[in-house]
Amino acid sequence: MTRSEYARHRGVSKPYITKLIATGRISVDANGQIDPVVADRILDERDPLREASTGNGRLGGRPCEDGSPTRVAPPKPSPSSPTAPDVPQGPSRVTLLQARTAHEAYKAEREKIALQIDKKAVVDREAVKTIFAEAMVVIATQMDGLGGRLASELAGMTNPAEIQALLLRETRRIRSVAASILQKMVEK
Repeated sequence: MTRSEYARHRGVSKPYITKLIATGRISVDANGQIDPVVADRILDERDPLREASTGNGRLGGRPCEDGSPTRVAPPKPSPSSPTAPDVPQGPSRVTLLQARTAHEAYKAEREKIALQIDKKAVVDREAVKTIFAEAMVVIATQMDGLGGRLASELAGMTNPAEIQALLLRETRRIRSVAASILQKMVEK
């Protein structure tokens, strides 16, 4: 098929077909002829204007001045066709509705996180790590000093109940000191 015949077959101008051949989108044989079956398949798979197709593989309307085909509005979906945003629209196409839906979902998620931060329902992980590390230092320091603080008292005790009461009182004091330090850190 000649360039002119193929242009009529596709419903486009001859300069547009020449442009497609020059850019390597479609090829011609040794005689300069176009195999319409091969060229149609290639253009139908790769042509960015394919979605403007009138349904028969040809583009409608008169060609533009540069020879490119006139875009035709895609057909409106029938009432029975699905219009949900997750319905695929081709091999890897994303519709405007899908993009807007994804964008709105992203914005809603960010707003939800911002609200949780405002309500102090979430905490900064690094801040928690710092507070925990400092609390462990306080507790370890207090526990390490326990023997020195209680050695003289424990030396004179023989009653196990008295020893237990002394240790309990001292461990509660350590917990209280650690809790007050933690509370001050959290309030910062």
